[in-house]
Amino acid sequence: MSSVSPRYYRELVLSALLHDVGKLLQRADRCQGVNKGDHVSYSVDFLSSIRNAVERAGLNPDVVEQFIMTHHKGGKLAPFDRAAACERKPGDDVSGESLIKGFDDVSEVPFMWVIDGDIKYVVPQPLSVVTNGGKIVPSDNKPSGDDVCRAYQSSRDLLMRLAERLNRRNLNYNQLMDTLVHILRATTLFTPAAAYGVKLADTSLYAHLLITAALASTEVTNKRFRLLGIDVHGIQRYITRVQRTRFASKALRGRSLYISLLQKMLVNLLIEKLNSELMKRYGEEAGVLTYANVIVDTGGEVTMLIPAIDENTLESIARQLEGLVVKETQGQLRISIAWTDEKPVDCSVFSGDGFRELMRELSNRLLERRFRNYVDFTVQPGSFTKCEMCGSPTPNPSEYRERAPDGTEYSLTVCSLCHRQLNLGKLAGNLVAVIELSKCPGGYQCIEILNKPLVILPSLRIDQVRAMASLGANVQRVYLVNNVTDFIFDIDNVAYGYVFTNSHIPYDESGVLTLDRLGRYLFTVRLDGNNMGMHKYNAQETPSKYVTFSNILSLIFEVYANVLAREYSEDVYVVYSGGDDAALVGNHKALDYVSKIVRHAEDWGFRVSVGASLNDAEVPVLFSWINAGKAEEEAKEISRDVSIAVITRINDKPLAIKVTELDNEVKYAEDLVSKLAGKEVGTSMIYRLLNIITNMYYHAWLLREGDANARRLITRDLVNYSYIVNRNKALFEESVERYMRELSVENMVKLIQPLLARDKAQSAVIDALTNLARIYTRVYIAQVIIKNEKQPSSST
Repeated sequence: MSSVSPRYYRELVLSALLHDVGKLLQRADRCQGVNKGDHVSYSVDFLSSIRNAVERAGLNPDVVEQFIMTHHKGGKLAPFDRAAACERKPGDDVSGESLIKGFDDVSEVPFMWVIDGDIKYVVPQPLSVVTNGGKIVPSDNKPSGDDVCRAYQSSRDLLMRLAERLNRRNLNYNQLMDTLVHILRATTLFTPAAAYGVKLADTSLYAHLLITAALASTEVTNKRFRLLGIDVHGIQRYITRVQRTRFASKALRGRSLYISLLQKMLVNLLIEKLNSELMKRYGEEAGVLTYANVIVDTGGEVTMLIPAIDENTLESIARQLEGLVVKETQGQLRISIAWTDEKPVDCSVFSGDGFRELMRELSNRLLERRFRNYVDFTVQPGSFTKCEMCGSPTPNPSEYRERAPDGTEYSLTVCSLCHRQLNLGKLAGNLVAVIELSKCPGGYQCIEILNKPLVILPSLRIDQVRAMASLGANVQRVYLVNNVTDFIFDIDNVAYGYVFTNSHIPYDESGVLTLDRLGRYLFTVRLDGNNMGMHKYNAQETPSKYVTFSNILSLIFEVYANVLAREYSEDVYVVYSGGDDAALVGNHKALDYVSKIVRHAEDWGFRVSVGASLNDAEVPVLFSWINAGKAEEEAKEISRDVSIAVITRINDKPLAIKVTELDNEVKYAEDLVSKLAGKEVGTSMIYRLLNIITNMYYHAWLLREGDANARRLITRDLVNYSYIVNRNKALFEESVERYMRELSVENMVKLIQPLLARDKAQSAVIDALTNLARIYTRVYIAQVIIKNEKQPSSST
C-alpha cells in the first residue's frame, strides 16, 4: 500500500460522492432549454465550482475529475458505482435509452414513492421547503413538467449557493466531506438517482451518492467491506427517569437533547478511532472514513458501511465505546456495537435478497451483543445520597440551584449526570447551534459528552465562533439546528452541518418554562410506527432504497415534527422525536399536534399508534409516561392497519379514535368552550352529560363483547340522558344544543338505535361505537379545556 499516492484513496472517495451530482444540474438546465452535455460533464462542472476547497483539502481536482469522467468507462470508480445501483438495467442518460415510461424528457421525471401498490409522485424539492415551514408530500397525480422544473431549479440554486460558500473555505479532507454530505442531503434527497434503466424513480440521488462513496472507501481493504451498527437502548425510559415535577421541563429537555448529541458524538468518535486503526495498518493515506460512511443515523439507530477492518480491532473499539457510554450515563443508557462478516463489493452481494440478508445478520449480531456482552455499571461501596431528580444513588452529590421568575430560589441535590443535564436543558431553551470543540475555552459554559466539549448556543454570531477559535479551542464542528440553508460560515478548519433536534420545549426570558405553565391537566402522548419491520424489510431491497426510506422517516419524525413544534411552542413540549416514534407533553393542543404528525406519516404510507394519558401537572412524568405507553400498546392491539389513538380509558375499556380525526375534534371542542364562555350553567351541563356518555360508551363496549345485559344498561343510560336534558330543556337548548347539536336527545337516540336492535349486524354496532367515541372525545376535550381554565397551574 505504500506505493499508493497519499491522496489516492481520498480522491477516489470524493469523486464517488460527486460523480452523479450533475444529474440535478443537467435536469435544471434542460428545464430552461439548455443542454451542455451529459450528467458526467455537469458533475465535472460542479467539481469546478468547489475546486479551491478541494485543493485546500490537499486533493488534486484533476485526478478527481478523471475518476468522475471515467465512471461509465470502466474507470477506478466504476465497480463502486455499479455495486451501488445493481438494480439498474443497462441504459442511462449517457446513451439516452430506456427513459421511464410516461415521460418525454428526464427533466420531467419526479421522485416516486409506492404506497400500498400505488405509485405516488414527489416533486424534487430541497429540504429547505420543510425547514421553512412547508411540507413535502407524495401526490396521486403526476405533476406537470413546469412543477418538476421549478423544484429542480430551486434545488439547483440552493446547491450552488452552498457550493459557493464552501469554495471560499479552507477545510481538511474530513471537514470537506462532512460538509458536502450535509449539502447534498439538503439539496438532492428528493432528486431521483436514475430516470433511465429503471421502472420507477424511487431511489434518492443523495442515497446513491452516499452508498457509492461508502463503497469507494473500501478500496483501502481491497474492495471488501462490513456493515457496522450501533443501537442505543432504553432511550424513552432514560429520558423520562424524572421523579420530580419542579425542573421537570429542564430535565426532559436536557436528557432528550443529550440523546441526540450523544449519538452524534458517538459516530464522530467511532470514525476517528476507525481511521486511526486504518492509518496504523495501511498508512496515513488510508484514513478515509467520514460521515459519508454513515448510511443511517436516526432515532437511536446507526448503520455504517466501512472497510473490512479486522474483528479484533472492532471488538476493542466497541468495548471502549460501550463502556464509555455506560460510565458516563451511570448505567442508565447502554449501546451495542456489532458488525457483519466481511463481504466483497460486488452485485452478487447486493442482488436478490443479498442486502436483506446482510441487514438480518447485522440485526441478529446487535441483539446477541446486547445480551452477551452486557457492560455493567458498578457502584463502588461507600456512603450514598439519593439523587432527587432521577432517584439514583450517588457518592458525589451536588446542589443544583435556580432562581424562579418571581425571585424565589429553588435547589435540588442531584447526581453529576442530572446536574449536567439540567444545565444542558437550561442552556438549550432556545437552541440555535451546537459547537464541538477540542477543549473548552474560558468564558464559555461547556457540556462534555463522551469527553468531547460542546458549547450550546441560544443564538449564533460568527464572532462567538471566532472568539472560541482565538482562545485555542480548536472548533471542530458547527451544527445549526433545523437550518439547511445558512449553515456554512466564513470560518476555516471547521466541519459544517445541521441537526434536527429531537426536543422542542417552550421558553421565555427566564429560561425553559416549567411543565405546569401549559395547564393544570396535561396529556402525555406517545407515538410509534406500525408494521415497521415490514416497511424496513421492503426498503432493504437495495442499500440506496434503505437510505432513502430512512431519510423519509427522518423527514416525518425529526424534520417536520420539530419544525411544526414551533407553532405549538406555548402548548406542547416535544420531549423526543426520532426514528419512527415520538413523545410529548402538553395541554389539549398536544392532540392537535399529534394528529398533524400522523397525517403526514400517512401521506407517506405509514400508520402510527398513539397512546395518551391525562394527569395533573404535579404528577411525575415517569408515571404518566408508563400509562401513555400502555395506551399506545392498546392502540396497536385494536389495529395496526389504521392509525388509532387511545386517549383515555373508560373503566377498563379504551377510548379509541382515528388519530387523523383528533385535530377536528380539538377544534370542535375549542369552539364549544369559546361559545360557552361565561355561561357557568352550560359548562356544568357538559360535566353532567359527559358522565352519562361515559356509561354509554362503556356499555357499548360490553355489547360488542357479547354481554347479554348491555342492551338493558344502554337503554337505562339513554333514559337518564333524556331525563336530564328534558328536565333542563330551556337551559340545555340555550347553553348546549345550539352549539353542539350532536348532543340533542334526537341525535343520541339515532346514534344509540343500532345498539338496541337485536338483529343489527356487528358492523353496525362497531359503527355506533365509533360515532359515540367521536362525540365523547369532543366533550372530553372540552372538559379538559374548561378544567384548565378554572384551575390554573401553580406555575413554579
